[in-house]
Amino acid sequence: MKHSLSASLKANARENLLGRYGLCSLTFILIQLITLGLSFLAETVSDTSNTTGLILFIVITLIMEMFVYIFVIGEASIYLKLACGMEAKISDILNGYKGHPDKIIQLVILVFCKVIIWFVPGIIATVGYLLKGDYLFLALGGLLLIVGTIGGYNVAIDYSQTEFILLDYPELNALQIMKRSKDMMRGNKGSYLYLVFSFIPMYILTALSFGIGMLYVYPYTRMTMTEYYLELADKNRI
Repeated sequence: MKHSLSASLKANARENLLGRYGLCSLTFILIQLITLGLSFLAETVSDTSNTTGLILFIVITLIMEMFVYIFVIGEASIYLKLACGMEAKISDILNGYKGHPDKIIQLVILVFCKVIIWFVPGIIATVGYLLKGDYLFLALGGLLLIVGTIGGYNVAIDYSQTEFILLDYPELNALQIMKRSKDMMRGNKGSYLYLVFSFIPMYILTALSFGIGMLYVYPYTRMTMTEYYLELADKNRI
């Protein structure tokens, strides 16, 4: 069942991308350039050799991640349009800023907090090891960080559909969008993971191509996940 669904979604994705790889690859390149530029800026204005500078670097990086994510929402709107048979253009990458950027920032903060809370016990235990040098803290910290990673990824899957729901239902607030995503993913995490893991061989080959293959693999992955959202939306009749 999962295999047939994955094959169907990928077939639809390939069809939707015919003649449109240029647009999707260009949006990918633009977002990567923006991310690299902002990362360089963060490193330039922050002196990470001291604690204050390191904290400043982390804060600036988080702010810039929010800034970039608004572009990611614009990118998602391009894929959603193409998947629905609509025309899309490169300027649609700015759709996140034309809509409700404040709501996007709220979503980023809320989801980040729900994910990071899983790592707090492991971080505390690790700090305990650094302060006391007790290997019991180190072992406990390692175990708790593993649990935190599993729990955090589970939370991330719960809210994996928020960007599409935001675009489809702009009248909903951040909490309503998160609830709808969580409801949508209930009972569907297995198919989501199967779909995500099915792309691993392609990303391995991409690494061997020195990243050039990403211009094909990333749009293919992104469009397939867009098709997955549309499948869930139809299944849940939202």
